[in-house]
Amino acid sequence: EHLYRIQGRCVGCGLSFIPYDRLLSQEIPLNDMRRVSDFYDQLTGQQGIYANSTLRLVTPRPPVTTLMEVPAEQTLFMLEEELFESANHVVMTQKLFLVPDAYEMRIQRRNERRPGA
Repeated sequence: EHLYRIQGRCVGCGLSFIPYDRLLSQEIPLNDMRRVSDFYDQLTGQQGIYANSTLRLVTPRPPVTTLMEVPAEQTLFMLEEELFESANHVVMTQKLFLVPDAYEMRIQRRNERRPGA
C-alpha cells in the first residue's frame, strides 16, 4: 500500500502486488516495509520495464475508502497496470486510485499509419 498526499490531503493510493518469489529471491522480508518499499521504487524505475495500463473511473470500496478517507460514492480514477520485464514475465501488478481534481491526465496519440495507407 502506498499513499500519496498533498499538504496532508490524501490524493492517491496504490495497491501493488509483487510475486512473493521475486521478493524471496532478493532476500526481502515481508515485514520490513522500508526494504519492500525500496524494492518497489527500484523495480518501477528499472530500465526496460514496460506496462499495460487501463484507466477507468470507479467508485472505490474498502480498503481504498478507508486508506484514503474518502466516501464510497466519490468517483476516483483507477489506473490498473501489469508491469513486465520481458514478454509474458509479469513482475508486478498494481492499482492506483487517484482523486481526479488533484491530477491532470495527458494523452498523446500516435498514428502509425503512413499517409495514403
